[in-house]
Amino acid sequence: MSPRAAPPSGWAFSWEGRLRQRLVRKGRTRDSDMLSIIDGEWPARDAALRAWLAAENFTADGQQIKRLEAFR
Repeated sequence: MSPRAAPPSGWAFSWEGRLRQRLVRKGRTRDSDMLSIIDGEWPARDAALRAWLAAENFTADGQQIKRLEAFR
């Protein structure tokens, strides 16, 4: 998996697999990686995401104060 496609660190997605040659675009094929979070894991992830996106986590000029990993 490329670093660009990797999920945010701290989220603990489970890698479910790779769908090879899933998509053809402009004559080229590409693979798709499948990641998941199951329902039992979601409440903690939801709380962390909401805290991370809260207005209190941003400065007046819109800069993030804490990284997502800090809310794990």
